[in-house]
Amino acid sequence: VPTSPQVQSYIRRGPVYYNDLGYATRTGLGTGGTGELREFEVPSGEWSPWYEITKIVDTDKFLATVHLHFRTGGKPVNKAKLDLQVAPEPVQQSGKTLNEDLDGDIVTVLVPGNLRKYPDLLELASHNTRRHIETARAFPGVSAKDKKTTGIKLETYICGFGSTYNSERMLSEEMEVGSILGMNSFGDLVGTPRQVASAVGVTQTFMQRWIPYQALPCPSNPDNPRTIEDFYRSEAEKIRKEDPDALQRAYRDKLYDEPGTGNLDHIAACANCTSAFREFLKQHNLSPANFGRKDWNEINVLKREAATDLPSRRLYYWSIQFRDASMAKVFQVGTQMVEKYLGKNLWTSANFTNGGLSDWAGGLIDGPDWFLFGRERAESMMWSEDWTSQGPEGTGYPVDVLRSAGSPNNLPVGMYLISYDPVTIPLRTYSALMHGAKCLNFYCYGPFYAFADGSVSENVPAQKALAAVTREVAKADDLLTPGQVPSAKVAISYFKSHEMWQTDTAISVERRNTYLALTHENYPVDLVDEPMVEQGKLSQYKVLYLVDSNLSKAASEKIKDWTAKGGILVTCAGAGLKDEFNDELNTLKGVFGVSDLTVAKPQMGYRERYDLPLVKTTEMVSLSGDAPFGATQLPVVGYRETLTPSTGSVFGAFSDGKPAAILNRVGKGQSVRFAFLPGVAYAKDGKPSATKVAVDYIDAERHVITAAARLAQVVRPLECSVARVEANLLSSPRGSVALLANWTMQPIQSLTVTLRPARAVKTVESIKRGKLSLKKVSGGVQVTLPLDTTDMLLVR
Repeated sequence: VPTSPQVQSYIRRGPVYYNDLGYATRTGLGTGGTGELREFEVPSGEWSPWYEITKIVDTDKFLATVHLHFRTGGKPVNKAKLDLQVAPEPVQQSGKTLNEDLDGDIVTVLVPGNLRKYPDLLELASHNTRRHIETARAFPGVSAKDKKTTGIKLETYICGFGSTYNSERMLSEEMEVGSILGMNSFGDLVGTPRQVASAVGVTQTFMQRWIPYQALPCPSNPDNPRTIEDFYRSEAEKIRKEDPDALQRAYRDKLYDEPGTGNLDHIAACANCTSAFREFLKQHNLSPANFGRKDWNEINVLKREAATDLPSRRLYYWSIQFRDASMAKVFQVGTQMVEKYLGKNLWTSANFTNGGLSDWAGGLIDGPDWFLFGRERAESMMWSEDWTSQGPEGTGYPVDVLRSAGSPNNLPVGMYLISYDPVTIPLRTYSALMHGAKCLNFYCYGPFYAFADGSVSENVPAQKALAAVTREVAKADDLLTPGQVPSAKVAISYFKSHEMWQTDTAISVERRNTYLALTHENYPVDLVDEPMVEQGKLSQYKVLYLVDSNLSKAASEKIKDWTAKGGILVTCAGAGLKDEFNDELNTLKGVFGVSDLTVAKPQMGYRERYDLPLVKTTEMVSLSGDAPFGATQLPVVGYRETLTPSTGSVFGAFSDGKPAAILNRVGKGQSVRFAFLPGVAYAKDGKPSATKVAVDYIDAERHVITAAARLAQVVRPLECSVARVEANLLSSPRGSVALLANWTMQPIQSLTVTLRPARAVKTVESIKRGKLSLKKVSGGVQVTLPLDTTDMLLVR
């Protein structure tokens, strides 16, 4: 038929990714009409003129995908049957001819930047798809019909249908690959995609109906609730009209991707926001006098640089609290509307940018307050991703932060796992699951020609790893789905007051490597924020690691009382010295066992994989051999305190002989003060790398960090004989499951695992080794097995 295709493209890398070149007509590209004018269409059976597309391809080997949306008389064709040529120059003899015969109106071509150098990379997307399915079908021992987990959600994105291709054949082949990889859920299965997915055995779906962007710039706009409700009502009507069964298959809706938080400049200039801010302050029993003002008309939000005295610092503190509370309210309304219109049982999630985990930003200060979202149920499933500066071995950390943040409402946790590395995919999957994640989105299948970001459609080793680990998860589905993480007796602070006043990311690194050291020895860990501490949550813990420099006065009083009643408090350089308004805080100095102390905070980079390898250390801390800390040396990286002991006893010294570690008795409890950053030291000596898992952690340094847990006689539900086998024991009425992830990156010939579940053990079965012999020990049983990378022990 006569045709005039619209030409669009996706370039694999920046600075410009998407291009629309207009219609390819008889007179050229982007000339001669809109595609609805017959006089400009290319006649049936004739070659068009050459079209120059050089400007929309990349360079050298990198590919661009060029999409041709075929139209005749302005309407999509039913079937695209055509010949097309691509050549380095407009000469027919040098062109490579591609023949397409496809259901659907969109033809996509993969074009290398240097066609002369890489002519074999020129390919139709339909041929690329066919290769995907042929490769996946040849994987040994797996098929699309294998049993899949029904409880644990294993998601991926099958991208491009409707924009990059409209072929049901292509969609079916790509979805079959996803099914072979073990996925039990694809995104937005409505209409044709749902029917095609069902045919390959995938019936669950997650929706992506984002909160309308109009509601985000002004979170206090009184029209926001109506705007959000109208949107979700309309979306529900559209979905039910197109596919009445679709919402019955959905279990989650993504509210937003990487949302930021409110803008103080906007709030200051907006009458609605300013009024709402003043009401917010009144609700917290505050008056203009608290901020050095006489009248409410003088009160508006304040930025940090303007917070120069105590009244203005108070105003900045409450400005941030309002900024985040107003944004949480928008998402809270979004959650309510999803439940009202899309389904009351749908989880809602917003993918938090984990800047605080990766050191791009401060975390709770430059993004949504995770703990506030959990406390206010602004979403019903906590969600983030495993991009961290700590590397793959840090996957469990954001899961535990999310789980802790959602604990007031017992919210489930979901995670994006970046899935291009076949070596760490199984380890990160196990790590996320053992810390409580119930929904994993393997980011992302692709296919590459539709969505290049993180695509694994061309990564066969990664696909094989995914196919293997998802089948392992399916074997333990009946225990993993209801399985609950054990109650932690160890907590680490994650205080927003610190985030507000920080000048570097040292404490972010200290926090997560303190966590890493504890989990390297199988101690379950919770993260607590200030409201949790103020509300008495510390009573359930034996040990608290206070790493934050700032904390609320109310939280400091609770920590002081908790320590005196028998808790063990561990602090690092700078911790607990300032209050929420960045004023001097003396509440805890007696607890620390010091009469005075000052801290030096050199400005430097602290990221594990990118900064610490470049840091040269010249000073060491030497600890005495007293139990449980042991005799060892640690490097001083970053913060260092100068302190004068009062009631505390010194058990460590800097190279110049000055005190570096103090143990102090406080009533029935004890306090440990490190005048340096032991977590950063542990990370530094682990020799982190931008491309490899760190494997050189020093046992003696880890023992210094975990000593407080031994001092408190914390009993671990699960204990491995080899450190850095990350492990946890999830319990349910049906039994327990122990997940093991070997981060030593070397096979272990004989690993002894001590299991202490709540009920008597009858059998323990390894999903890879079969039934294991049991040895009864005090409080549980022991099993011994070899461990390569990962394993699960089914405990009945």
